Amino acid sequence: LYGIAASYTKRHLTGADPLTVAAGTMMGATIVLVPFAVATWPSTPISLHAWGAVLGLGIACTGIAYLLFFRLIAAIGPARTITVTFVIPVFGILWGALFLGERVSAGMVGACATILVGTSLATGFVKRLPGLRAQQGGASAKQ
Repeated sequence: LYGIAASYTKRHLTGADPLTVAAGTMMGATIVLVPFAVATWPSTPISLHAWGAVLGLGIACTGIAYLLFFRLIAAIGPARTITVTFVIPVFGILWGALFLGERVSAGMVGACATILVGTSLATGFVKRLPGLRAQQGGASAKQ
């Protein structure tokens, strides 16, 4: 859905304030999810700790992330913006190791490196090797 949202935003909401778009998105999601929340509401009282977690996730992890997401769409376009979703597993591993003491394997490190290199190349953050570019240019010139 991120890809659809990014393309839709660029096409139909260009020039709209990213804060307004993020707020509208969150309000729309709230309207859709409230009936499900009411239907599955627990019979026991919800603790303050749980409410705090919900607020933290809603404001910091979702609200701020959406604001940044829509600002990126306005600044660099949807195709490059969507690449930020590639790094979600990298941060999942990082936070799991830092806060939960989860073990990080060599395979995980290799996968994270692959994701970061691929994302860097896809966004143009790291340019392709000059020798490779020359070979590609020569091959396309011959065709």
